[in-house]
Amino acid sequence: NKSPEIWSSVEQVLLAANGKNTTFDLALSEFLNQTNYQKIKPFEARSWVSQLATLMQAALLLQHGQAQWAEAYCLSRLHQTGFGPYGQLPPVIDTNQLIHQILSDG
Repeated sequence: NKSPEIWSSVEQVLLAANGKNTTFDLALSEFLNQTNYQKIKPFEARSWVSQLATLMQAALLLQHGQAQWAEAYCLSRLHQTGFGPYGQLPPVIDTNQLIHQILSDG
C-alpha cells in the first residue's frame, strides 16, 4: 500500500460507468464487494490487478467508446465464470458488423 489514496480515484472511474451495462454492473459489484484492496495477499495480487485492469478498460469503453464495442468487450471479458484479458465473443454480438466497421474505418 504505497499509495492508498489513489484507490478513491480508481473507484470513481469505475463507478462512473455503473448503470451503463448490466454485465459490467454485475462484475463491478462482485469485484467491489469481495475486494478489500488494503488486505490483498501477495499471491492474490496478480489476479486482482488483472480483474481491475479488465474492469477499468470496460469502464473507459462504456464512458468514451462506441456502444457496440463496449458491449462486445463487456460480454467477452466480463460475462464469464472468471476474468481474463482475452475473451471470446458470444453469439449475440454482431461480429460481421464489427468487422465491417473495422474495415471501413481503416
